[in-house]
Amino acid sequence: MSKYRCQLQYCQFTDRRRRSRVRVLCRNRQVAEAINKKYRTDTGDDGGAATFCVSNKMYMRHQRGYNKDVSDGIPTMSVEETQVPAACAYIHAIPSQGKVDVLEHFITSRIPMLLNVVEMSCSKSTEARVNHILEIINVAVKVRQYTALDTSHTNNSRP
Repeated sequence: MSKYRCQLQYCQFTDRRRRSRVRVLCRNRQVAEAINKKYRTDTGDDGGAATFCVSNKMYMRHQRGYNKDVSDGIPTMSVEETQVPAACAYIHAIPSQGKVDVLEHFITSRIPMLLNVVEMSCSKSTEARVNHILEIINVAVKVRQYTALDTSHTNNSRP
């Protein structure tokens, strides 16, 4: 009889945890929506802001580890539900977003400009094309020589 009682208590415990988890997730969603709505009305920015309802306490329980046999120590949320990993991923992605923007600018403006220059160079006659390419090479050699001289002067001036 005690075996069935333990199973019944475990089922009741897991049902309470599921209901609690659903309530927490609903509350977090409502809070995030309310914060975004307030942000949009205050700033006029339709894009909204990234909002994370994090649970550091539950996340730390996962990080430290817990005893599954003691019901008080078991985290009531999964690691993903704490939203700490999502917040960290968002924060880590911020610097790379600038790099993506630079790359996008390069692709949309610099590469077409380079292709136009190449197209104009190819449209010249053979002699004009050779002279143009030699001019580019001479400028590059002069810049390289200047850079090498400048580097040798700065290295010699160090104590």
